[in-house]
Amino acid sequence: MPQAEWMFCRAEAGDAPAIATLFLAARTAAMPWLVSPHSDDDTHRWVAEVLVPSPTLQVVRVGDTPVAMVVVNDGWIDHLYVAPAWQGRGI
Repeated sequence: MPQAEWMFCRAEAGDAPAIATLFLAARTAAMPWLVSPHSDDDTHRWVAEVLVPSPTLQVVRVGDTPVAMVVVNDGWIDHLYVAPAWQGRGI
């Protein structure tokens, strides 16, 4: 996929539902055996209240839609998730 089709940028408050959905879908696709200690509602709340306001969260957008997210703290990747439909496409 040519980079011109996607853009790396800061998340916006309105992105929270899409980011939580891609986070949950990517975890389920990559690690179906992993039991989450949190409900989907709790995850959506965490994304909206903690993750999105954090200056360390960046997203990859295709159009207006976040399709990947990364959180980097002190030079370490804490979270890296790509929506299953966008995996393997060079993002």
